[in-house]
Amino acid sequence: MSEGLHKSALEMLMLQTPPQDARSFFMGSLSIREVLQAREGTTVLLPLRGAMPMFWAADGLSEIERPAVWEGKKVELPLGTYHYTGEDGSPRLRSPSRRAKRQIIDKALTDALVVEDAELTLIDEIQGGGTVTHLVRGCLNYALAHDLKLPMHLIAAEDLYAADRKKTGGYQRMSSNQYEGLVTNIVKIPLIGCDRDVLLDRVVFEGEHHLTDEALNLFSVHRNVEAELLFRSLGSMVRDPSIAEDDAFLRKVFDPLTAGNIVTSNRVEPWLASILTPGK
Repeated sequence: MSEGLHKSALEMLMLQTPPQDARSFFMGSLSIREVLQAREGTTVLLPLRGAMPMFWAADGLSEIERPAVWEGKKVELPLGTYHYTGEDGSPRLRSPSRRAKRQIIDKALTDALVVEDAELTLIDEIQGGGTVTHLVRGCLNYALAHDLKLPMHLIAAEDLYAADRKKTGGYQRMSSNQYEGLVTNIVKIPLIGCDRDVLLDRVVFEGEHHLTDEALNLFSVHRNVEAELLFRSLGSMVRDPSIAEDDAFLRKVFDPLTAGNIVTSNRVEPWLASILTPGK
């Protein structure tokens, strides 16, 4: 069944994600949160098309628990795939060039006033390791040029279902902590948000000629408010399952997500039990 048949983040998780994978993902967010809390004060780099679902889950709801990362310490990187309009007017999808990626990183860190003595922590999902290798290099180049603290830290969320996939040589050095200027923490989880637009923010190129203008960082970000609320809520619920027994809290979170769909609404409670209860 195609992703397009399920238009909501909630339906995607309930109907197209095995409960054991969802549970493993949200339990894995505990480890990510612990690493972030241990590195309090670090500037956290978040690739928008890779890190956000696991970061939302790790950070949780501020009304329930203290955020894992202070708002002023987050830097979002509009990397990964972006949407644009082709010359024929049709919608298209592609990834930034290597040159654009380097400039996107530099601009994001400069705009965030990440200056001398700051410390960087990058979160990213890993399958083959090629994407994160280029990202780490770009961040380290910036760190060296601006006298930031080293080593930089990488929280590498390795896809459980890509365990046998051959990793790049660069990532193999990173994962074994043999990459100069970098310390890596590995968390193995099913990457349930990978390549699923309904669970991710949307990055749109706003320029006229993407191949020549993309290095100018003419991107806008369309927030996936529904997915963010869902992932943050479930992350907090995994850490404190008692809030799943609070009817007022559940209505506040899930009533907007079910939007009056009685069938979906009736499935929420048993689905939550399958995620929050060990052995389900």
